Amino acid sequence: DRRSAVMSRMIIPKEAIQGKTITKKAYESLRDIFADYDMNASGTVDFQEFLLAFEGYPSRPEDTWRQRIAGSLFTRMDANNDGDITFRELLLAYFPRCSPEDVDRYMSMYEPKTEADLRLQRECARLAFCEDEFTLEQEHDLERVMGQFDTNKDGVVDLDELKGYCADLGIGDNTVEDWFCQYDADSSGSLDVREFKELFRGEWDT
Repeated sequence: DRRSAVMSRMIIPKEAIQGKTITKKAYESLRDIFADYDMNASGTVDFQEFLLAFEGYPSRPEDTWRQRIAGSLFTRMDANNDGDITFRELLLAYFPRCSPEDVDRYMSMYEPKTEADLRLQRECARLAFCEDEFTLEQEHDLERVMGQFDTNKDGVVDLDELKGYCADLGIGDNTVEDWFCQYDADSSGSLDVREFKELFRGEWDT
């Protein structure tokens, strides 16, 4: 039954103990575990929901044994002590070597995107596999994509704008800074259309 399924999956993944990397497989597994905990589909897990997962444990002479064990674990996972566990808090508990910033990055990488984000990423992928020279239509498409990066609409992409978009894809700041230095040919502190096109062709691999 459902409670047995929850119990069978309450095992910390090996990678949670060994390192800071959260694989997509581990992330999705924990998503499923969290969904099982969250029996009313509220997006958070309260103590009563969490306690139900422990009903499959062998009984002990003390009537309160399960509640004490569950309470101890729940308190450790409920990082902000608000009485509910979020999925982010579950990740932090299962991957103690990850910082909150690491967890946020993986969540941004693995969580489903909005339809607008998905459309933009598909367009990026299509343009990334173009031949050495873009067609006129592809040039227009690329300018439109660049407009999504150019959040202040000044016609160029600065380092913060590039970092902001790449962070949503799980691309680290150091990598983005290296790209920016390489493709900001005139050292202006921003990428114009030509420089953005060269970066896109040379580095984009989504």
